[in-house]
Amino acid sequence: MVVDNKAFIVDAETGELKLKGLNEAQEGFIATVAKDGSISWTAPIDSYTKAEVDAKIAAAPHLKRKIVKGLADIQEYLDNNDDAEQYIFMVPADDEFTNDKYDEYMVLSIAGSYIIEKVGSWEINLENYATKDDLEKKVDKVNGSRLITSEEAEKLSQVNIEAEKNIINSVSAIDFELDLNRNLSLKPIAIGKISGLQTLLDAKVDKEDGHRLINPTEIEKLGKLTLDNGDLVISSKVGIENVVGLEDWLNSNAASTPGLSENNLTDNLYNKLID
Repeated sequence: MVVDNKAFIVDAETGELKLKGLNEAQEGFIATVAKDGSISWTAPIDSYTKAEVDAKIAAAPHLKRKIVKGLADIQEYLDNNDDAEQYIFMVPADDEFTNDKYDEYMVLSIAGSYIIEKVGSWEINLENYATKDDLEKKVDKVNGSRLITSEEAEKLSQVNIEAEKNIINSVSAIDFELDLNRNLSLKPIAIGKISGLQTLLDAKVDKEDGHRLINPTEIEKLGKLTLDNGDLVISSKVGIENVVGLEDWLNSNAASTPGLSENNLTDNLYNKLID
């Protein structure tokens, strides 16, 4: 005969087959079979009706709320009752809010002494909370990304989807040069390489300190002036009225000066003097 030693044993004296652990089990114990098939004995779990459970819950200590006028009422209740620790005392808040609000206090036992501790308020402060309208104005934050302006969006809309970066593959050695630090610089540019520059230069004169351009009228005036042995000579005609005192001198000296009298002053000479 084969005996499963996980569940049975054979009495060495009588040869009886018995459940394993039966001799040690107490009255009311229940046999329990484990996953490996072995048997163990455990005390039964107490069972109660729903009414008994509800009664036990009601009898068990649990927190309740009590509305009082102030801290003095809490102290008075503590002095006259032994269940103050089971209450959350509701005291009207000092600040006025939209609805009736209360501050919450509890009686705590610390090192054999009782203290009244404020544990919370019914106030809900939404001052720093975002509203639905605020959230609708937000976009999800993405690392490496940022918002762009309308102008930037307009620029992007004008870029072809197949556009590429402007990459310079090489530069002309004729027009550019690299120094030892690999700095790129522009070589001197010949005038002929700049369109229209020579034409503009041809219409210019060199600037000199103390000099200025003169207009055609001034050029004509200068042309009428000549230098004779360092003396300034007016080459054009000068009206008699422009020579100070000449007309008066002629009138006073015409009779006594040879060739200027009224009788011998020819029309040709007179006209020259007048001119």
